Amino acid sequence: MKTYFFIITSIIYLHVNGQKFGNISGNAELSIQTFQEDSTINAEARNSYTKSYVNLIYNYKNIIVGSRFEFYNNAIPGLTDYEGAGLANKFIQYKNQFIDITLGNFYDEFGNGLILRTYYDSNLGIDNSINGFRLKTVPSIGVYLTAIIGRQRSYWELSNTIIKALNTDILLNDILLKNWSSTVNLGASFVTKKEEDDNPLYILPENIGAFNGRLNLTKGKINLNFDYAHKINDPSADNNYIYKTGNAIIITSNYSVKGLGLSLGLKRLENMSFRSERNAILQDLNINFITPFTKQQSYSLATIYPYTSQPNGEIGTQFDLYYTIPKKTKLGGKYGTSININFSNVYDIDRRMINGASTINESGTLGYNSNYFKKGEKLFQELNIEIVKKFNKKLKFIGSYIYLENNDKVIKSQPLLNNQNHEYIYAKIAIIEFLYKIKPKNSTRIELQHLSTKQHFGNWIMGLLEYKLAPNWFWSVQDLYNYGHPNQPHYYSISSGYTKGANRLSITYGKQRAGLFCVGGVCREVPASNGFSINLTSSF
Repeated sequence: MKTYFFIITSIIYLHVNGQKFGNISGNAELSIQTFQEDSTINAEARNSYTKSYVNLIYNYKNIIVGSRFEFYNNAIPGLTDYEGAGLANKFIQYKNQFIDITLGNFYDEFGNGLILRTYYDSNLGIDNSINGFRLKTVPSIGVYLTAIIGRQRSYWELSNTIIKALNTDILLNDILLKNWSSTVNLGASFVTKKEEDDNPLYILPENIGAFNGRLNLTKGKINLNFDYAHKINDPSADNNYIYKTGNAIIITSNYSVKGLGLSLGLKRLENMSFRSERNAILQDLNINFITPFTKQQSYSLATIYPYTSQPNGEIGTQFDLYYTIPKKTKLGGKYGTSININFSNVYDIDRRMINGASTINESGTLGYNSNYFKKGEKLFQELNIEIVKKFNKKLKFIGSYIYLENNDKVIKSQPLLNNQNHEYIYAKIAIIEFLYKIKPKNSTRIELQHLSTKQHFGNWIMGLLEYKLAPNWFWSVQDLYNYGHPNQPHYYSISSGYTKGANRLSITYGKQRAGLFCVGGVCREVPASNGFSINLTSSF
């Protein structure tokens, strides 16, 4: 704490003395949440939870120095290992147009992240940064190289495993195809981890390597992207300690013209969990990232049954259509009408028992045989239709319809009802939203949502009313009513917030349902709660 106080006062001094000593930037956040017992939603009373962090970045010519101080007090379930305070992230970096050297903590991503992606998300409780050495260089025009060595952050410690990684991106148009109208980019990566074998039952590999190759083609309005990864056998807690190799392929294509956008994605992966330590679980020590092939939802009821990525095996497709009905037509009206149709489905991979095994995925074996092109059982399917219509300068409408199927026994996206999982949850969700500008700086927003299902907790209805007084104030009130549940609980909340420049303060009082909080297919379980929530953010 004394060390960080010294750093802060030193930076303030430099900031006051202006550009002579460089410049300072950063951001900070403080969150406080209280908890009171509420038997209607199974919320427990506990001590108030405080989370805060301060990021500071100092730039002087080609040198960058940064640090992040974190503080967790009475951390909630899922974040308890972060309890405490300290400098969680610190680095020094030198960069120019040819070379970029970093010592300390850093985040990086190779391609789509199939074999390496490190990032920070305080809401999910994820910080898998690498602490070590990174070199980025441009040895010639169109060639970009990255070399990494280090250990991953594991809460307030570092993992016991050393990660080494190499990546290259080649822009062929800058080297060989300078006169081509098409754009061709290549990429290749290799990541390895070294972990001691301390298992008394099995002889485990101590050096695990993964390779990734990428190709990106752009011709006019069309873009194609191919991404393939292969990982050698990596027995772990995730795959029940089987010795099967892993692989993944992602193919995406996009077409775009004025008023129309199309995208199609195909994905297949198996046994692609890749962690610094083989016994790690949940969000801990992931080296890679599995790109989700489902729509990222933001409306309350649309997030009740999310999809969580399945690194042990999934086959998925996604289709997106964006179309704008032109202005000054019968359906487009004065401002045009936007339509978005999204469809996605995800299946398990085919798994068949191998000779000599007693079950599929038996520990100490190759696990299973699989027909590469054959699907297993359906895990998730979703259809989204959204229409955005601006009637005039004051009134805007957004309407959505969602149909989803969720394999609850596999996805386990919600708490159990009567200690039972439903094999499949079928849900239909209707959402309407109106935004009305009363005056240039005064606006109100109304949301109405309904979810219908015969499984799990049954039907929900949600209503929200928000008023904004730009550019500073907002107030809102909402209620989620689970009228299909035997107890028919209400999850009401009231909120207010104030924004001034890069500073924002919000205060909420109300109830929060238990479930999964997800971002990009990565989820954290959130307990039910009733109380106050205060959040303060600032950038400088």
